[in-house]
Amino acid sequence: MAAALSLFVQSTGVEAKEAVKAAIACGYRLLDGAYGYGNEAAVGEALAEVFKEGSVCREDVFIISKVPRSDSTACSSVLLLDS
Repeated sequence: MAAALSLFVQSTGVEAKEAVKAAIACGYRLLDGAYGYGNEAAVGEALAEVFKEGSVCREDVFIISKVPRSDSTACSSVLLLDS
């Protein structure tokens, strides 16, 4: 298994989407992202495509995310995750 793909350096949009798809194809199964990176939609689109293609199952991919420091209370963190 390959190491984790850091989504920090990935831009938003097409580049992030293609990077995620390429990483999954190369064996990556851990994606390390954060709310502040602003590329959640592109990452989600890429994952939806690879899951639909059947090249990997959702159960095999792990996603790590981080909550912004300014939203560090338990209540605000839950509200952020629900949005």
